[in-house]
Amino acid sequence: MKIINAKAFINGEFVSTEVQFGQQGIIAIGNDLPDDEVIDAEGNYLYPGIIDCHNHGGWLRAFQYGEEDEFGTYEDRIRFLVEK
Repeated sequence: MKIINAKAFINGEFVSTEVQFGQQGIIAIGNDLPDDEVIDAEGNYLYPGIIDCHNHGGWLRAFQYGEEDEFGTYEDRIRFLVEK
């Protein structure tokens, strides 16, 4: 699948390009990429590589800052979540 017509943020600037992705992530970035599945993101901005900007946590752990708990320190919980 590929996303077309978005301004993609790449190397610190917005560029007009296509971003192709699959189950494991980004496959290719460029123009005229061959793909039958297309998302037209006309007028929108795209930040390739950012999958989930808003998440409260998972596996009984939270991104919320706080005291140490049964799952460790704040840093321990963050490390665990980003490795999942």
